[in-house]
Amino acid sequence: MRLLLDENVPRKLKQDVPGHYVCTVRELQQHGNEDQTILQFLVDFNFDALITCDKNLRFQQNLSRYPTPIIVLDTHTNAYPVLRAVIPQLLAVLEAPLPAGATIIRP
Repeated sequence: MRLLLDENVPRKLKQDVPGHYVCTVRELQQHGNEDQTILQFLVDFNFDALITCDKNLRFQQNLSRYPTPIIVLDTHTNAYPVLRAVIPQLLAVLEAPLPAGATIIRP
């Protein structure tokens, strides 16, 4: 699966998602872009999902315009040690077909 980590997700998280092609927004020189631009980038470059910590993205953007799933890591902070706690849930979500729109993962 081709996954894109939003700029608010620590790049260290890449190592916790084995078996998937994972890039960061920064690596692809898309950091600083508007959410709308990132969402269109996902579609244009055939990514299977965006992983983000932006809890408001689903309220700020019309996600129905984009067929690519968005996985929201809904934790109290985006610090790497906190996010590691939801990795088992993330991996389980990635094993099933992902629906378009937002999939929320909470601890």
